[in-house]
Amino acid sequence: MAFKILSIYEAAAPSGQMGRRFFVVVFLAATGESSLFFMFSKIPSNFWSTAASNSMTFYGDDNNLVIEGDKQ
Repeated sequence: MAFKILSIYEAAAPSGQMGRRFFVVVFLAATGESSLFFMFSKIPSNFWSTAASNSMTFYGDDNNLVIEGDKQ
C-alpha cells in the first residue's frame, strides 16, 4: 500500500528514555485512511521534513516501510 506524509510531530520521549526524542508521523494511505507511526530519533530529524517537502511515497505495512522518492 502507498502512503504519503500527512503531518509530522516531534516530541520528547517519556522520562525513562532520558534525552531521547521521537517523531509521530501520520501517513495518508491511497485509500484515504490515515496511519500513525512512532519513530524514535535514530532517523535524523531533517529526514522527515525532506521527505514531506519532496512528496516521497512510502510503501509497506505495519512491519516495513520502503521509501521511494520522486524519480524526476
